[in-house]
Amino acid sequence: MRVIEEEENWKSPIARFILTGGLPSDGVEAHKIKSRSYKFQMIQRELYKRSHLGPLLFCIAKRNIDQVLYEVHEGASL
Repeated sequence: MRVIEEEENWKSPIARFILTGGLPSDGVEAHKIKSRSYKFQMIQRELYKRSHLGPLLFCIAKRNIDQVLYEVHEGASL
């Protein structure tokens, strides 16, 4: 599982729950993940957020933000 094997980031617990049903032992944190996860889905091991307008939004780690912004502004395809 690519998402889980990478460094832990904000999307790791959500992806882990969607893929395996695994939750942290902390009940409050587990509740947060369960209640937020319905907004997301996994496609080919990548996490996407469902949009109110229809299209799925690709979720990226914070460390990749600068790279994605650069590619978007330069016209490079993702």
